[in-house]
Amino acid sequence: LVKKYFVFLDESQYKPDSEYAAFMKNIFAFNKSGGNKHDDAPDCISGLCKVIQTNLPDLFEGYQEDPPAAEEENFEESE
Repeated sequence: LVKKYFVFLDESQYKPDSEYAAFMKNIFAFNKSGGNKHDDAPDCISGLCKVIQTNLPDLFEGYQEDPPAAEEENFEESE
C-alpha cells in the first residue's frame, strides 16, 4: 500500500540534517524480519495506512496486498 499510494520527497528536496531526513533514514533502514532498533517511522506510516483505510475505504477500493512470494521448489533431475 505504501509503495503504491504514498509519495515521498526526493533527497534533493530536503536538508540532510532535517527531521524529514531522519524519518526517511528510518524508513529505508527498516527490516521486515525484525531486529529494528528504530522503527518509529515505519510504525507511523503503517498506522497512517490503517487510519486511511478505516476512514476512507473507497480510496483504496480494489486494492489487494501483494500475494506472498511462492517458495522455490527444488526439483531433482532424474537420470
